[in-house]
Amino acid sequence: MTFIEYDPDYGYEYGPDLSDLVEYLQRVAIDAYVASKYGDGSNRVSMTDQSYLIAFRTDTGQGGRVLEIKRPYMSGDGGGEVLSDSAPPPLSEDDCSAEFEKVRKRLHGILKPWLKLPSPARIEKEIDNWLGASREISSPTRTINAKLYGGANVDASIRQIGTWIGAMNGEVVGKVASFTSKLQGVIDSLCGEFLLWGGTLNSEKTMFEETRRAVVKAITEGIKMFEMVSAQRPAGVELPLKVVSTAIDGLMLFVSPEYAATKKVLEGAGVTVKGIDSLTDEKTEPKKASTYDSAIKEFEAAFKRIDRSTEKSEKGIEQVLFDNLGIMAKNRSAYDIQMDPMDSANVDVDRGRSRELNVNNVTAENIARTMREVCGNLRSAVKIIPSVSMYSCVGRDKEVGIGEVGPSRAFDQFQFRLSELIKNLADDVENEAKNFQLAVAAITEQDAQARTQLQQAVEDIKRDPGDPWILRGVDKPFRPVKGNQIV
Repeated sequence: MTFIEYDPDYGYEYGPDLSDLVEYLQRVAIDAYVASKYGDGSNRVSMTDQSYLIAFRTDTGQGGRVLEIKRPYMSGDGGGEVLSDSAPPPLSEDDCSAEFEKVRKRLHGILKPWLKLPSPARIEKEIDNWLGASREISSPTRTINAKLYGGANVDASIRQIGTWIGAMNGEVVGKVASFTSKLQGVIDSLCGEFLLWGGTLNSEKTMFEETRRAVVKAITEGIKMFEMVSAQRPAGVELPLKVVSTAIDGLMLFVSPEYAATKKVLEGAGVTVKGIDSLTDEKTEPKKASTYDSAIKEFEAAFKRIDRSTEKSEKGIEQVLFDNLGIMAKNRSAYDIQMDPMDSANVDVDRGRSRELNVNNVTAENIARTMREVCGNLRSAVKIIPSVSMYSCVGRDKEVGIGEVGPSRAFDQFQFRLSELIKNLADDVENEAKNFQLAVAAITEQDAQARTQLQQAVEDIKRDPGDPWILRGVDKPFRPVKGNQIV
């Protein structure tokens, strides 16, 4: 970039233009420094591409000392040496090299945390992984960010099971009907939390898209301000922020699509977003700067505002995740089916009323097969869920937001809880399928072996029901959980 190439009307972008903008910023900030140092009202400061010319005025207003100092290169580097001085030696008294370097270091200190922000495109890849899991457990197909969410046949499978069950009767059938009814509710609840989990990733993505724009805006406004100060015209940094609002919009796109139009939260079953939905961006009037010192303070204040907004957004995202972990823990029945297996007592009851039963092995096989298909969907989701990572895509300087990895810890704990709940549900569905098949065989075929196998399966379930609610603590690694699958 050269001096004449900078265009205040051009739409500069974070990635390709950031380094050039920083270079130009350094130069104009040093311009403002020189103007403030030597332009006390009686002196005249002018500049060329190569140097600053300071014409000192006498009390009479007639010509006086003329000092020429080397201007930094277009990159903002160098400069400060005295090129000529109409006054007698020593010339070293006005060497500004060290002072120029202090300006650059001051700017570097302000900008350093903001020069390597997370890539929204990289976060998008993790969202794609999340979408892959969604296609295994969520039946309604929905478009999110021009990509398809859901598409599994789980809902249709459960409805079909319900139809088959409706054509039968008996104690065993009643237990399966109860399980199937609970199954749909649990899947709906898990899908709601699954959407929120993915929404927090999207919230980070949209927040950093806006944060990147805010950084570019702050730099271009800083350039304008320093240029105005150099021309001895007071100016400030106009920086209306949308970091928080964009983060909220990113979350709501997943949780409550209607939010964009209504700005009202339509929360799903059990899902809460109260940790973030009421947050707002700061609205601060810029202060007019007339000197380099006041301008650099105003420039620094602009980035502090960006940081406060980023921190506020991420604290909100983190709170949403912890709040919903709490909701799941307090309302376990909505996310975890407590199996009531069919034991020999139930079989004996139905055997005694076998003439009244409308149960056959073909239908039972269809129900069991369809249950195993649902189980397969759930297990496929469980395999994909660990591939979704926030740690890997939101790394940044520790001074940005709530730290180097943002709300990744809460995201990770949420991931673990979802994975365990879905894995446990898959075990329950598989157990129910096997349990039902064995019970039907024991009833309709008077199969003693099936009855024995049924009782053994029930004992296995009761002995090892599994616990999907074990969750690692803040400083604890993942705790392994033994499944309850019948083998």
